[in-house]
Amino acid sequence: MGIFCLQSVKYEYKTKTIDPDGEQIYYMFNWDDGTDSGWLGPYDSGEEITITHTWKFRREYDLAVKAKDIHGKESEWSDFLSVSFPREKPIYLHFLRRFSNIFFYF
Repeated sequence: MGIFCLQSVKYEYKTKTIDPDGEQIYYMFNWDDGTDSGWLGPYDSGEEITITHTWKFRREYDLAVKAKDIHGKESEWSDFLSVSFPREKPIYLHFLRRFSNIFFYF
């Protein structure tokens, strides 16, 4: 199951992994839009990192991340996370966010 995004909005993505030897880790995100993050880091083993990305075009993307340790040993790519956009821009979303305090929830 994927997630829905809005075009030109910055989104946060988080990941973490544990190196079996406790060594520091680098990460690379493949955004499936012709770009990647390049190698980011190093980060401590087990440390959760957050990276942002903005989608420019309305289509489905399958993003993935991989890790490598300080000696260059790389993991496989993660399972894909599918990111897609609603068919129509939800104009009512801004209205609901702005006036959510007046709606009652059951």
